[in-house]
Amino acid sequence: MELAYITMSDFSLQGQYDMDIHQLTGIFCEIDDFCNMFDAYSQNYMLSGPMKGKRGPSCTLAISELMTILVMFQSSRVRDFKTFYPGLLCLYYKCGN
Repeated sequence: MELAYITMSDFSLQGQYDMDIHQLTGIFCEIDDFCNMFDAYSQNYMLSGPMKGKRGPSCTLAISELMTILVMFQSSRVRDFKTFYPGLLCLYYKCGN
C-alpha cells in the first residue's frame, strides 16, 4: 500500500510540505482529544454570567480542526498564512469562496 503525501510543488512555492495522511490523522486525533478534555475540565471553572447571545455567523469548523490547520501551517515551509491557505488547503479540500 502506497502512502499519500501532500506536496506543495504543484503551485511553485519554495519548499515542500510533506506529511503522511496517517500522521495528519494522528495529529488531529491528539488535538481533538485534548480539546474535548480541556472543554470538560474548563466547564467546572468558568464563570457564569449574563450571556446575551453570540454575534456574527457561527463557525463551521471545530476548534480541533482549526488547531490542526495551524499545526499544518507551522509544519510547512510557507512563510505566511495567506499563501498557505489557498495554496494547500483549498487545493486538497473544499473551501468556500
